[in-house]
Amino acid sequence: MYRAIAALALLPAAVLAQSASESAAPSATSPVPSAGETHVVLVGDSGRTFSPDNVNAAVGDIVEFHFVSNGHSVAQSSFDAPCQPRDNNAFFSGRVRGEIFSVEVTSEDPIWYYCAEGNHCRGGMVGAINAPTSGNTLAAYRDASGNAGRGSSPGSVQGGELRPLDSAGIGSHGQIRWGLIGASAVMAALAGGMML
Repeated sequence: MYRAIAALALLPAAVLAQSASESAAPSATSPVPSAGETHVVLVGDSGRTFSPDNVNAAVGDIVEFHFVSNGHSVAQSSFDAPCQPRDNNAFFSGRVRGEIFSVEVTSEDPIWYYCAEGNHCRGGMVGAINAPTSGNTLAAYRDASGNAGRGSSPGSVQGGELRPLDSAGIGSHGQIRWGLIGASAVMAALAGGMML
């Protein structure tokens, strides 16, 4: 009887260990994913900001723009024309909330982007992937955006993938918590029943 109680007491630890092993790095015998690293940029988390506003990424990496507040977008620009789409192939998320817009990095060259909503770009809501530390820097791009007119955007969502924010695994911690609560409740009921 005491062994059953001891085994049930270890159940929450087993649930946590299983969760940790699922998110651990691949072992030497498991296949290594071919995709690069994923970089997360929070959009609108602290007002009109991209955080971080510069990401250093390699070719093949994915940059995920997590839209955590309403009224924002991300559009690709050029250094010379902030707040304007780079060209007809520029990525653009559209105006979204509660979604993720994923873009694959296909070049080591700097990639400039901005929020195309209202005057957000002119107000400094800009960012970069692989911004140089001298010459055409992120600070220089931000300064130039302050002199730009109202932001414009491509005509349609393009150049990336949109999906719900909860598909990024953000809800997994809640599932672990409810699993532990359920295991603890079963353990308490069994222990209480054995004492009667």
